[in-house]
Amino acid sequence: MAILDELNWIYFPKTQRMPKILDGVIDVFKENFDEIRTDQKKIKSNDVLKILIGSLKDRNFRVEGSKSKIKMPVLHGEKNIPSRYFEVDAFHEEERVVLEVEAGMALQNMRFLKDIFEASVMSDVDYLAVSVCNVYEYKSKGKPVSTYPYEKISIWLETLFSSDRIKLDLRGILLIGY
Repeated sequence: MAILDELNWIYFPKTQRMPKILDGVIDVFKENFDEIRTDQKKIKSNDVLKILIGSLKDRNFRVEGSKSKIKMPVLHGEKNIPSRYFEVDAFHEEERVVLEVEAGMALQNMRFLKDIFEASVMSDVDYLAVSVCNVYEYKSKGKPVSTYPYEKISIWLETLFSSDRIKLDLRGILLIGY
């Protein structure tokens, strides 16, 4: 069970050790946790990414900016020229890691499933790190509602990796709750 006032994380598949590069991703969130913790503040994913950008760049990640998008090829056409792309928040080319920073819509709009699908079909990607809120609070019909995206998504991922019905072309997924 997730502890809301701490950084939470879990790596899948649970049968394998997490690669060291993902320890570095966790460290980025640890270093900046007080500024992004969702048990104390409501923060948008783009604002979280702005806070993390320096720490990610220090670890050799390319990071999306307001004017620069990171386009990852998914299809190649004639002359092997990439013809379709998906955009990502951050990418470590050498270690083949994509990082997606999500906030409130990670669970409500199932953005985490979109992230998993997109990373699974990208060229040159072995690992996906998805960061989501520990707690997301909003109003529905004027009444306050709290959801717990990290906890719910970890259950989804547990199910996905426990089943042999769907095979992903990823070596692993790191889920981070902030």
